[in-house]
Amino acid sequence: MSNRKYLCFECQLAFRRDANSSKPVKCSQCAGYCVNIGYKIPVPPKNKPKEWEALKTQLENEEKELVDSRKYANIKNKHSLEKELEKLEALPENSGRKSLIKKIKQRLERVNA
Repeated sequence: MSNRKYLCFECQLAFRRDANSSKPVKCSQCAGYCVNIGYKIPVPPKNKPKEWEALKTQLENEEKELVDSRKYANIKNKHSLEKELEKLEALPENSGRKSLIKKIKQRLERVNA
């Protein structure tokens, strides 16, 4: 079993918790929620606020990049499904194609939701 590090950026405190724990980790000083930073990222010393701020900025930037890449993948998937649907609708009708078109439309609805 491995542990994960959780940080409270307000109090500049670090906590270690079991990786399999599903409960959110709260700071013992301010009772705010802590951020999971995994086990590889080193925690800066408490007396170096610039390093804490740099780590916070780094984590925020990584989160933004992850969100952007997920949006991009979602759009790419949507376009792929739309192209596939367009190809199938251009073909002559048959029972197998109808069910495939229905499935692709359902997948498109899930992507759009």
